[in-house]
Amino acid sequence: MERKQETTNHAHVLFDRFVQATTCKGTLRAFQELCDHLELKPKDYRSFYHKLKSK
Repeated sequence: MERKQETTNHAHVLFDRFVQATTCKGTLRAFQELCDHLELKPKDYRSFYHKLKSK
């Protein structure tokens, strides 16, 4: 349970970085880090949003 909590907290931190990025490069980097952490592949665009939403 504690491990899942840590993972969730880290995902929140990464999402906040994504939202607060001030440059295009920073936004893309933060987005990639968030996707990597959540083990999502944004190239799979047909199911990407649903997978992201479920995380």
